Amino acid sequence: MPPTFYDGMSTGERIAAWRTYRGMTQEACAGLVGRSLSWWKKVEQGVRHVERLSDLALIAQILKVRDIADLTGALEFSLALDRQREHPQMSTMRQAVADTVAPRGTRDDIPVDLSALRGELDAVWAEQNSPRFVSSVANQIPRLLRSATTARFAADDPVSVRHAVALLSEVYVLAGYWFRYISDTGPAQNSSYLAQSAALESEDPRMIALAAWLQAGVLKDLGQFEESVDMCQRGAEVLEAHLADDPADFRALWGHLQLQAALNAAHATDEGTVLRFWDRGDEMARRLGSDYVHPVTKFCQANVGIFAIRANTALGRSSAAITAADRMDITAMPAVTSRALALVDLARCYANAQAHDDVAAVHMLQRAEQESPDIVAYSTFAHELTREIMRRGRQTVSQEIHDLARRIGIFS
Repeated sequence: MPPTFYDGMSTGERIAAWRTYRGMTQEACAGLVGRSLSWWKKVEQGVRHVERLSDLALIAQILKVRDIADLTGALEFSLALDRQREHPQMSTMRQAVADTVAPRGTRDDIPVDLSALRGELDAVWAEQNSPRFVSSVANQIPRLLRSATTARFAADDPVSVRHAVALLSEVYVLAGYWFRYISDTGPAQNSSYLAQSAALESEDPRMIALAAWLQAGVLKDLGQFEESVDMCQRGAEVLEAHLADDPADFRALWGHLQLQAALNAAHATDEGTVLRFWDRGDEMARRLGSDYVHPVTKFCQANVGIFAIRANTALGRSSAAITAADRMDITAMPAVTSRALALVDLARCYANAQAHDDVAAVHMLQRAEQESPDIVAYSTFAHELTREIMRRGRQTVSQEIHDLARRIGIFS
């Protein structure tokens, strides 16, 4: 007889029930999914979410569960809903990237001032503390891509070519992160390839490292955690020969790649690697001083605290993540996207705690939405957590969580 379920059971609890019903060990299931035993245990305990739809489908297959909804608990709130939503500017963004590869029609003969283009791009990065940064940047990227592509084709000497193609690479990085912000991995992956190709052509170590930063993020999103750590290392190695030439920006970018490697290793549950890279990033942030902020990655001392929250969340250490948040002012991080992502992670920690503190979890989701409505609206984690809290049906947060679900499109 199939396992008995009750309202409010989490995905992890349902997976545990199906595994027990099939008479399978945790170790055997973890091996069949290609994950560690520690990862599987944390999924069943509810301290870690299944991050990829492909993993959830594979779990359903090995447990002989016919419908993924039998694992998630509600057909109308299946993970597939997130994949059906599309940002209103997605079509324009995809076309803008495509036009740089296969331009349509003839290009304008109006020359592009590379210094002015550099200034425009700097101004866009400087907007990262705006709550509507994600929507705003989508209005500017197509124009920046057109200008950078035009400059690339118009350049007639090696120096101008390298300058123009470096700027084009940086716009690809910006576009790639926009796609990542709205959880669209395919276009983000394409942008990362284009950014890397342009960066290599520019021979600019800064751009090669920034392209590696983007590609590492995309690899993490694809679940290729070890490869993403390796990409961070490769980007950092490019910078190491130049650290003495630029004691601020190059070092900050190197430090950010260390923190990114630590976070990606946390997703792979590789605690030793997390600590090694974490210490490097933390040390670099301290050396740069409390007033320094990198213009693109926003690497700074507050950034280290944000990564502490996110890495502990990835490791399934909810209490440690909450403690890290209690020791810092999240609003000190000068990028709304980073603050919003950290708050979503904190919401997951509160909801995953043994007592299921849904009041605190909803409060964190609401704070994340205030920081960046787009991040919450298009975050797979935010959607999954919202559905989970709704399934638990606690009256103390019923109105708030249903209102949030409507705002972020779960009922659409």
